[in-house]
Amino acid sequence: MIQCKHLTALFVLALAALAPAASHAQDYPTKPVRIIVPWPAGGGTDVLGRLMAARLGSRLDQSFVVDNRAGAASNIGMAAVASAAPDGYTLGLATSNLAINPALMASMPFDPARDLVPVALVAKGTYALAVHPAVPAQNVQQLLALVRGAPDRFNASTAGVGSPGHLAVAQLNAMAGISVTPIHYKGGAPAMNAAVGGETQIMFTSYTTMAPLVQAGKLRLLAVTGPKRSRALPDAPTVVESGLPRFVFEEWYAFFAPAKTPRAVIERLNAEIRAILDDPTVIEQVLSLGAEVQPGSPEALGTLLTSETARLGKLVRDANIKAE
Repeated sequence: MIQCKHLTALFVLALAALAPAASHAQDYPTKPVRIIVPWPAGGGTDVLGRLMAARLGSRLDQSFVVDNRAGAASNIGMAAVASAAPDGYTLGLATSNLAINPALMASMPFDPARDLVPVALVAKGTYALAVHPAVPAQNVQQLLALVRGAPDRFNASTAGVGSPGHLAVAQLNAMAGISVTPIHYKGGAPAMNAAVGGETQIMFTSYTTMAPLVQAGKLRLLAVTGPKRSRALPDAPTVVESGLPRFVFEEWYAFFAPAKTPRAVIERLNAEIRAILDDPTVIEQVLSLGAEVQPGSPEALGTLLTSETARLGKLVRDANIKAE
């Protein structure tokens, strides 16, 4: 009888310990939530962040406010997330740079694995490989043959050292055994202008960015870099089916929160984000940004960050890429 009373008391204490967390999630949010976008206003990440902010605000009946904190290849903004109070009222919309920077930077202002907690993957972006129209290649195999025949002739414009476009060039060189020279510009716009003007012959970037120039005949699209054909470009082959079976390069977008944010809040946010990404209207809006929705659990996002940090870190080290 005494043992039974003890067990009952322990059960009541356990329920009492869980009650604050459950209540926190049920009441959350009771004030505006800040979404830090670590890139400038007007870019693709910012547009996606504002789309998600509006939808989250509508579902949770509270303001979700986008705060652009650009700089240091997203480190400034994500460091602000890492140092924020772990109460669910600061989120960060990270990109794949979160997995690149630890290997690229001489020092990091935070540790992504230690100082952030995964909330939800949102989307993966469609990257594409294009060439200047003067390059006599209609597909990836023809381009590789041209580069092998004139290894010192071909350059590729990038948005900067360590940018996803730069790493895509490094990956192409490594997997195809070629030597395209990356030429770095201060941002995506000047890099694109260089490719259109013929200063460089090759460029990897998001298809949405290059689409108007492809449609105008100023660039020639050769392939997309996802594991399968993009819904936005069903007629464009992948690099994989063009003869490089392991070549996949995608940019991803995901929500993270400060470490020690209550698990109940993380689960509430994850459920709401997944519900938003199941909306056909949102699916089409994300597709118009050159990306495809990728809903998943916090654990799946954590696994992605771990694997991408290892993969992209190795690519950075093997290519001896150093931040300027």
